[in-house]
Amino acid sequence: MIGTPSQYSKSKLVGTDNPTSLNPGEYFMNIKEGTEIVGSLLVRKWEESYIIRNVFVKPEHRGKGYGKKLLEDIIAFLKPKKKNIFLYVDPDNTIAIKLYTSLGFRLVKPGAWKGDKYLLV
Repeated sequence: MIGTPSQYSKSKLVGTDNPTSLNPGEYFMNIKEGTEIVGSLLVRKWEESYIIRNVFVKPEHRGKGYGKKLLEDIIAFLKPKKKNIFLYVDPDNTIAIKLYTSLGFRLVKPGAWKGDKYLLV
């Protein structure tokens, strides 16, 4: 499910550090197994770009393709908007980096503000 600020509530996400509200032009997405939300992410608008943030899959559901599905769906949703799409990742998170690079993200700024900065190319 891809949602807008008017549909947002913290209960629709499973990660940590979730905001209490979203601004216009920002999105959230979650994925369920049955009725349980098992993964989620946020998209924040930053100037003329989108930042994918708080990508999270519950530990007991990792390795099932939920993270990949979340990212594929949000990329398909955002690409027609013709803005840069980027994310930050801890350089030690090799599993996430492998996923992001397999989907077309490339490292553009090591040691950036919240980790290494990757841009969808």
